[in-house]
Amino acid sequence: HGLNAALLDVERIEVLRGPQGTLFGRNTSGGALSIVTRRPTGEFGGEVRAGAGNYGAWSTETHLNLPEVYGVAAKIDYIKQYQDATIENPLEGQEGWNFFDRDGVRFSAEWQGDTLSAYYAYDQGTDLNTPFYSQLLNFDPNNNGLTPLPDLIVVEGNDRMEVADIGVPQQASGNETSGHTFQLTWSADWFDIKSLTGYRDLESEQWDNSGGAHRVPAPKPDQVFSRYSLSQMEQDQVSQEFQIIGDTNTMEYVGGVYYFKENAMEEAATPSTNRWNSDLTGYTINDPDTWAYENWRIDRGSRAESESMGIFGQTTYTNDNLPFLHFTVGGRYTQNTKVGQLYKVKGLDAEWDLNIEESRFDPVAIVAWDASDELNVYAKYATGYRSGGASSRSLTFRGFGPEIVKSYELGAKWQSPKMIANASAFMMDRTGSQIDFSQVNFDPITQSTRNTLETLNAPGTTEIYGLELDAEFALTDGLTLTGAYTYTNTEVPDTVNPFNGELQEVFIVFTPENVVNVGLDYNQYFDKFSLSAHLDVTYTDAAYAFSQYET
Repeated sequence: HGLNAALLDVERIEVLRGPQGTLFGRNTSGGALSIVTRRPTGEFGGEVRAGAGNYGAWSTETHLNLPEVYGVAAKIDYIKQYQDATIENPLEGQEGWNFFDRDGVRFSAEWQGDTLSAYYAYDQGTDLNTPFYSQLLNFDPNNNGLTPLPDLIVVEGNDRMEVADIGVPQQASGNETSGHTFQLTWSADWFDIKSLTGYRDLESEQWDNSGGAHRVPAPKPDQVFSRYSLSQMEQDQVSQEFQIIGDTNTMEYVGGVYYFKENAMEEAATPSTNRWNSDLTGYTINDPDTWAYENWRIDRGSRAESESMGIFGQTTYTNDNLPFLHFTVGGRYTQNTKVGQLYKVKGLDAEWDLNIEESRFDPVAIVAWDASDELNVYAKYATGYRSGGASSRSLTFRGFGPEIVKSYELGAKWQSPKMIANASAFMMDRTGSQIDFSQVNFDPITQSTRNTLETLNAPGTTEIYGLELDAEFALTDGLTLTGAYTYTNTEVPDTVNPFNGELQEVFIVFTPENVVNVGLDYNQYFDKFSLSAHLDVTYTDAAYAFSQYET
């Protein structure tokens, strides 16, 4: 929900792999993404872009810099994205699947004095969308003798369906986000002091009827089906960070403190919208009053509050006698508190509480060698962690512990007038990997289908290691060739499934073993306009979609 209007006009995005994000912002075990938006210029000017695509897609964005007034530069950004559904819904008057209609606006202003500067930004975004379609790719592949499906249900494992076989009620989900950012910087001769203040809030209303008859329960005469996942969620967060950044003849340093507080609540239900007839040759739509928001029975309800505080520091030392060697050390102390309550379970009042307190110190150490003016080689060690919590889909608000990682990396960076190339080998030893186990059951009493989710910590050590290569070549002044390859291997210890008590193989989701990308970019600049063309080809191995299933 953070990647919307706040990112309308991006200057650069930096991928900080490994637990480099442990020194600033929230604690993390997997790394961080640093996204920097363009600041106001103070000179009148702007840019308008528009695009179109298949499925009725179109987009537009506008970036307008306003003239400086009393030393204040201001900027307005606006974006709009639209796409029709890619799979049609045969039920008249209902939305199809994979539709979206998004817009966002952002206002920013900056003032710079001799030693003091201030920056403020406000953004607001709206996202109307429908979910992807859950398409049945196979049925009874092991020939277990399951009851055959009704003729109405189409099993299609080779092509994406263009029109769903079963029509269901489906309306667009809606998300509204907004946020404020305020930064104040005081500059001295040899250091800066920064204050970074943020506030964000979210209101989300979910309508997800993506399965039709392609999900449980198995079809039976006169039985309801088509799980409509409904949810209302509210969330707000505030953060405050103070930093001191400076350098001397031999040292660069940063230090600071960080505070974060979040409040969230959600109420959800899963009524069924359709009903089979007596011989499974047709179906009807249930009374809308059974799944309208004002009437649906709350299946689960939860609220939680999270508070995080951190103190961090890092310094890079370069000796005058060895100007080609750089030594970096740093660390962060983090303290987290999470409290919450699961107050509705299966539609009944409940009192399952969550109370977690954690504290941890994470170090970082880097040695870098300037082998030449163009080549830098480095070695790095760091630790990081992701805090524990509880799943609101759990029947008992079952808590799980933190995920802790030790990270090792060797790398090289090459930059010349015609080429940029990077290579790195990494290894992570992770303990307490957080693994999701889910079980979907149809309740004949409540006539609803519930997805129960329990998160457990895997035993032992999860081993993650891999290789990353990327390069960029300037073939001519306007033509650039890019290429990248990533190899990632993951091995998670077998974990006990809480639903059947059996030890089983588990996986890290959405992490393909091999990814290859090759691209060409052409840019030609003229007096008042530019001409750009882009072509890329990407290959990626298959990846696991669920922690508990080898799928």
